[in-house]
Amino acid sequence: MKPNCLFLLFMIIFSCCAGNLLSQGVEQRLAENGTTCSEKFAHAMNVLPKFYKEKSLDSLSKAIELWEGSCPDMPEAQITQILLDIEASAFSTQQVNSSLLELLDNYVTSFPAGKKKNKAAHDETQTSFYKFTIAWSSLLLRNKTLDNNQRFICKVLSGEIKYPQQEIQENPETYPELSTLLSKNYTVTRRGF
Repeated sequence: MKPNCLFLLFMIIFSCCAGNLLSQGVEQRLAENGTTCSEKFAHAMNVLPKFYKEKSLDSLSKAIELWEGSCPDMPEAQITQILLDIEASAFSTQQVNSSLLELLDNYVTSFPAGKKKNKAAHDETQTSFYKFTIAWSSLLLRNKTLDNNQRFICKVLSGEIKYPQQEIQENPETYPELSTLLSKNYTVTRRGF
């Protein structure tokens, strides 16, 4: 074999092994640090920002997958997955549904910015989560070409939009999918179905 072919073969084998070791490292880190969702959340806030800063989207994806797998109803994991999907250009309009609107409304309701009462109530992990989502969503707004739905989500998560439903109602032409969804939700609520 020629030296270039050997080098290429070595690089392929190395990258496969490194990817496997990295995946095992993420799994081990999340598994060894707690068994409750609160403990996993605390550990995720120690690990995920580092992966993001390193632009290690594979590790970030694996960590979120493990976190969501062990704590599927945790809104913080769902929000982090949405940001990763937007970052990786994998966010689809199929993700725009009533549970997304509810998730964003709940996020804004518990968002500490400007709410002195709630700031004291948030623990360090929750504060880290908000700082992480604010920074990530702000960077996405600044550095990535986003569609209107993605831009809306990032503006809510960065704190720019404080009243998501009101924003949709006041700008239905900007957010046609979200406006239709909001109207359907309102109709279903009024009918009691």
